[in-house]
Amino acid sequence: MDAQQQQEELKTLQEKYQARAEALGAELGVRLSETAKQETSALPFVRSRDSAGTQPSDACLVRVLQWNILAGGLSNDGFLVRNILRETSDKDFQTVVEQVVKARENGEDMQVLKEKLASPESSVNHSIVLDWSLRWTRMQLYIAVAVPDIITMQEMDHMCQAEQDLGRLGYDCALPGRRYCAAHDNMENYMSNRADPPTFFKHLTQTGAAFVPKTNSQCRLLGGGDDDGVAVFWRRDVFEVARVEFLVYEDAKRNQGAVRVRLRHRAKGTEMSVICAHLNSGSSAKDEQKRLHQWCDGSLSQDGGRTGPSLKEWFTESAESIPTLCCMDSNSAPGQQFELWKELCCLSAEGADNLWTGYYDAEGRNTEAPAPVTTNKMRGPLSGQPKKIGEHACGAIDNIVFSKHLAVAQFAWKPLTYATEEEALEDLLPSLNVPSDHMPVIVDFKLDV
Repeated sequence: MDAQQQQEELKTLQEKYQARAEALGAELGVRLSETAKQETSALPFVRSRDSAGTQPSDACLVRVLQWNILAGGLSNDGFLVRNILRETSDKDFQTVVEQVVKARENGEDMQVLKEKLASPESSVNHSIVLDWSLRWTRMQLYIAVAVPDIITMQEMDHMCQAEQDLGRLGYDCALPGRRYCAAHDNMENYMSNRADPPTFFKHLTQTGAAFVPKTNSQCRLLGGGDDDGVAVFWRRDVFEVARVEFLVYEDAKRNQGAVRVRLRHRAKGTEMSVICAHLNSGSSAKDEQKRLHQWCDGSLSQDGGRTGPSLKEWFTESAESIPTLCCMDSNSAPGQQFELWKELCCLSAEGADNLWTGYYDAEGRNTEAPAPVTTNKMRGPLSGQPKKIGEHACGAIDNIVFSKHLAVAQFAWKPLTYATEEEALEDLLPSLNVPSDHMPVIVDFKLDV
């Protein structure tokens, strides 16, 4: 896709985004505030590749976009979002946030809080901000503006749509001549309530798409069109795909895992690997141990045995031979949970690094303030998860681990930082500008060739 075509696609997406926002308002009998209209017309700001400086002849820039996009099937969960239907002050929004936080701290009955604060207007407001079509169009705007060479996504539950829409923007996500096929339509024994690694591996291999779903996912049960999973896309005019491989976690309830794609740079001939993973969620010590298990302990083999490599071994094995990226939502923030962070820092002995070592030491202590965050969210009275209402999730849980022969040239989309918790609470996600409960992480890497 040349520069003119990119500009035409960008204009089309911008018009589509504004039209969808207006149409949603009309369908629901409301109008967006002037502030909200201005927000829908603004494009994301992404630094140009030129700002990374001139690269030597033995290196090139590779732009990577890593994003947990918030699955459509998981988005109707009562996130606290700003009022886009009428002009309100920051104080109005903060009053609601403070009431929710105070109720949580005091151990109040969240059902009482819900009856007090939930309203028809707040429900309509939430449904517009979290509308899948609106959010997906905004995500495509980010992609059209940034033009990343590689895209990794977690919680992708519209893979058929993504394959088509991003294909139009110049991206591939499967081996030549192959296309994504949903597991729930094509995999044998899909409805089984237990993991079935041999059948799962067979389905993934036959499909040939760089996507690994969570079968029988909560996302699909809640109304998503498909299971959510991890996906990798690449610009077809920059890279050609050599191999797509899969890793399956040990999980008694469902099949899930990670994907690894081996790419060849068309202009330079250099090969590199990209891994996309999504580790277990939760803020407890037990949840952190589950994440450690996924990172450090063996995975399932194609015969169902426990002889497959760990995610860490998968990364280091690849990194020994070619430049390798592991892009993930780790669900573990340095400074909040420490065990996984320590494991990631240990990779420095093998010449690997990750995005946040400049902000935290090996013990997770903040060394440069303010530290970046990749998620900043809070569930409110509309949430169906009472235990999570008022819990402020804010930290750098999305990360990219990279091997030697790769180095960060610049953050093309500057990570958000907040000087205080109060400042962060004034800027909660999702929003019209950032259509997920995670920020996109957009990085230019210098690749030795």
